[in-house]
Amino acid sequence: MEILVPTSFDVSIFPHCDGSCRFIEDGTFVIATVVGPQHMSEKHQSHDPECGSFEIRCQVADRGALDRPLIERRIEENAASILNRTVDRKKFPRQVITLSILIVLNDGAATRLALNASVLALLDAAVPLLSIPLTVDYGDIRKNSGGLVTLDATSQEILSFESTGILDLDQLDSCFETARIRCTRLLDFIQSGADSQHSAMISVYDQSLTESTIADIIKNRNDVKEFLSTVSNHHNNTEGEQHEDGDLQMSNF
Repeated sequence: MEILVPTSFDVSIFPHCDGSCRFIEDGTFVIATVVGPQHMSEKHQSHDPECGSFEIRCQVADRGALDRPLIERRIEENAASILNRTVDRKKFPRQVITLSILIVLNDGAATRLALNASVLALLDAAVPLLSIPLTVDYGDIRKNSGGLVTLDATSQEILSFESTGILDLDQLDSCFETARIRCTRLLDFIQSGADSQHSAMISVYDQSLTESTIADIIKNRNDVKEFLSTVSNHHNNTEGEQHEDGDLQMSNF
């Protein structure tokens, strides 16, 4: 059984950024922006003078979210573990590229969508990449198990799950092959949307986030406004000066 969820994306949505992407899947809404390459001061240069610097910052919009710092750090580390091997830093020596990720809404898919949105924002900014990594979720349900499927399970939902244990090798191979095929389809979906120069949309059973809802979120939520203002201010800093602490600095929009 294959289940499709509402999925859409837009690129080049913020003209003050070198690259940007809005990626939405069902109830999860992620924004990624890219600034750079920009020249940087000596204290921010990488140890290898022939390579540039690549920085990733993540922020969860819901400031009341449980374990917010942990979620932000986990998403940053996950994105860095993949994108640090993907971005060709030798192509922009003594310069810095800053990737900023904002989790506007999280219905369990934030980690996955953060990577997909980041890759599209990097492509939108024409950042040299060695590959195009994409992520999908895939699970194996035994026949006649009578179980229910929970899409994009949150950490609280996972605690209530019953499991038969780790996957055996046959299940792992099956999941890997199916996920590879789905990533190929996702890339085709993204390319078709890029070719048409507007957001592509998969036809699904229920559209939980409409375009008007998205517009209202961007217009009315102060956390989104502050994030975009921060990115804009960072972009206007042509000398590439960075904030000393790891958090995004807030300012009025």
